Amino acid sequence: MSNINRFRITEKSFEETKKYLLGKITKSNAPKYAVAFERDLTVENGKVLYKGLPLIPQDRRDQYFRDAVYTKGSKVP
Repeated sequence: MSNINRFRITEKSFEETKKYLLGKITKSNAPKYAVAFERDLTVENGKVLYKGLPLIPQDRRDQYFRDAVYTKGSKVP
């Protein structure tokens, strides 16, 4: 079994992932992680989800986790 964390996921690749999951582009043009985890990825409300959880691009991870921890009333330790 492979792990999705070993792939470099960028915000730019999200549009291609959405198109691939909707069947608009072929495997050869899709991002590698989208092909490898096709069964686990879904698109809901314009967001790419991995096993029901939001997929965060590598360049936005710091901001996402900072917001999750430091937001007033946050339940993340």
